[in-house]
Amino acid sequence: MLECSRGLQIATDVPQAVAAIDGFTHALIAHTDTALVVLDAPEADPECVEANAAAAALMMFGESRHSASEARPYIDEAFTHIGKATPREDMFARAVGAWISGDIPLALRYHATILEQWPADILNIKIAQHHCFNRGDAAGIRWFGETGHRHDPDCAYLEGMYAFGLEQTGDLDGAERAARAACERLPRNPWAHHALAHVLFTRQQHLQALAFLHRESHHWDDCSSFMYTHNWWHTALAALGTGCAEDALELYDAHVWTRDINQIQPQVNAASLLARLELQGVDVGTRWEPVARKARTHIHDHVNGYLDLHFLLALAGAGQDARALSMLASLEDHAARRLNEGDLTWQYVILPAARGILAHRHGDMQTAAINLETALPGLHLAGGSHAQRALFADMLAHAREHARIQAA
Repeated sequence: MLECSRGLQIATDVPQAVAAIDGFTHALIAHTDTALVVLDAPEADPECVEANAAAAALMMFGESRHSASEARPYIDEAFTHIGKATPREDMFARAVGAWISGDIPLALRYHATILEQWPADILNIKIAQHHCFNRGDAAGIRWFGETGHRHDPDCAYLEGMYAFGLEQTGDLDGAERAARAACERLPRNPWAHHALAHVLFTRQQHLQALAFLHRESHHWDDCSSFMYTHNWWHTALAALGTGCAEDALELYDAHVWTRDINQIQPQVNAASLLARLELQGVDVGTRWEPVARKARTHIHDHVNGYLDLHFLLALAGAGQDARALSMLASLEDHAARRLNEGDLTWQYVILPAARGILAHRHGDMQTAAINLETALPGLHLAGGSHAQRALFADMLAHAREHARIQAA
């Protein structure tokens, strides 16, 4: 039995396995590009339950239709040796197993129990916040961050995670205090930068956001592709907010569509920014084409409705109508299956949003407005932050305005 850097027991006698798990934990909370180190853990100790469960979690963060099949061999190996695990590791493996099976409520129950009994487990908190985010559970994001931060108030990463939960639940003053304190405690804290960017976006303090993000941007060079492109995406939003659309387009070229474009999150950031630029009348040229080439490999994914809407945005933006309609048909089939399973979100939120996107792209503003109006009240259930979902509110406003013009 050894201990990780957070003082938690891990059922292994191989220090290299613990070091790899620690490295993975740090990569997630610090948003470095070194998360693959976790694959060294089961290699070092194939019988270590936490090593295998953490490797399975890495696969699931890929968020594609292949992720579960890539994760399953690791979680199967973890359960083969589950009798050797500590109670915390047992629950963590079961949480990851539930994630792989698509039972996120069950996964969150395990994560909540781990938090209550082992609040030092910051990896557990980070994964739980990820699930809450994808379910539109702002209160859950806050609770996990707040509980962890209360246990360890000196951890700057936890303070940044707590700040984001405060922002998502509308406590902008508290979020700003926590984010700035986290940055002061640890300047290289990209998630805290991200939390403060959200606060300033919501307050429409775009000049302040632009100055802050440019000042901190040197800390993002070694970030994961998601965090690097996403914080630069926030910087581009700030530029758009100040009326500098051309600057936002330059940021797109320099930073948003530059790193690990085979990963899903950079594709989402790109599609979102291009759509916003076009809503402001900017000619984005041929920039939709490479994003659409990636999006068309995800037509039948349906891992997350929020992601699907961005793949559809890219296909529609590139004028790939046949593929966009194929994706809509696939979404309709998936929504019907989920409806039979009692999940209403796909049928009554994702589908109308998808139809609104396509109608908007084809200039049918009345149909776009009707569908987006239907989708928006429940769109948080698809995931995404307030700032990310604002795109669809902007699209609705644009559709309403032009529907009135067309009617006149």
